[in-house]
Amino acid sequence: MARMLIAVLSSLLILQCVQGMSPLGRRRCHCLGHLSNSVDIKQIRKFEVFPESPKCEKMEVVAKLKNGEEKCLNPNSKMVKLILKKKERTRSERTSGK
Repeated sequence: MARMLIAVLSSLLILQCVQGMSPLGRRRCHCLGHLSNSVDIKQIRKFEVFPESPKCEKMEVVAKLKNGEEKCLNPNSKMVKLILKKKERTRSERTSGK
């Protein structure tokens, strides 16, 4: 009986890990609260984009500011779309060797 219980629990644990979720089923989104539509670009130290994944079902954009604060940005805002476009253009210029 104990072996069967261990086998069932182990199978459930493996299924959860295979699906890309933590064993307890928690999702790990970075941005859980308010999304800002803008930020002072001069204050951004680092700009990170987290695509949709099994752990979080939405794209997230996080600006790490010079004062140490992290600000979650609305990926659909005009400002963020412009920053993403510029970042993509810069990346493609580097890879093409221009």
